[in-house]
Amino acid sequence: MSEEEQAEAPPPAEAEAEAEAPAAEAEGGAAAEGGEEAAAADGDDRQTIKPSSRAPGMPSSATDAAVAEYMQTLVEHKKKCEAEGKYFEAQSTSKRIMELRLEEDRKLQREIADRQGQEVTDAQSAFKLEMEQHTAMWEKKMAEFEKSVLEQVNVLRDSHEEQVKTLRDKLVTKQPQHARYSKDLLDTRNRQDRLARQGMYAEAARLKRDANKMEEAQLQGTLAEFDAQVSLKEQQLLLKQKREIEALMQRAQRGRDELQLTRKQDVERRSQRFKNVMQELANLHTLESVQLRHYLEQQVVAGKRLDVA
Repeated sequence: MSEEEQAEAPPPAEAEAEAEAPAAEAEGGAAAEGGEEAAAADGDDRQTIKPSSRAPGMPSSATDAAVAEYMQTLVEHKKKCEAEGKYFEAQSTSKRIMELRLEEDRKLQREIADRQGQEVTDAQSAFKLEMEQHTAMWEKKMAEFEKSVLEQVNVLRDSHEEQVKTLRDKLVTKQPQHARYSKDLLDTRNRQDRLARQGMYAEAARLKRDANKMEEAQLQGTLAEFDAQVSLKEQQLLLKQKREIEALMQRAQRGRDELQLTRKQDVERRSQRFKNVMQELANLHTLESVQLRHYLEQQVVAGKRLDVA
């Protein structure tokens, strides 16, 4: 193989990389499928880095192929000039070949830099979209939680109102209609009856008026005592209901705190994963740049390239 043909062929390491590329891609595809299954399991969208499989010095478009064909024509023309002794023309042709290769190398470096920049932009955009979706998901989850808490509070309050109504209805049926008669009242009624039987009606009427007043006063006392008992029972029930509401709100706050903690941990986990992805991408780009630089330096040492530094 001539020097020109060797110059056009990729180095052995690059050829091995090309040979291993299909296996690596297949292995990477299986890994990507496994990553997608894991993402489906925990609800995460994994970001995948797909390095370029193009080896340094390989044409990337029809235009590059045309330039390579033109360079091959120049190489053949240089050989012809050397064979015919046209050394100045051969030197000029060789210089042109070097210039074209220099321009191709610079173009390749620009393409790699642009692609690497696009990969970084794509990763950042994917993370931004993921975080927007993540935020929307958590906002919806928090809203559903607050709605559930409100529904539970309303149900409990309705139950409390029904309990108060039931208590009041029950106590109304127990409201006393008569006073608990005292000994004085009973004695007065007895004397009233005796005077009436003895025909002492005026005195009996006076005792009746006194007894009626005593009975009314005692009835009011009995009702007041009953009302106090009703009020006490209602206060006890309301205090119990208040504690139930407070217990429900405390449980809701614990649930809210747990959700917020889970959300924070989820954000931290996603952010750390994004940092790992960006670090992996940076390492990959660095390795790719080093490999390209090493390849170009080898070409310079071999006299097949001009230094592009």
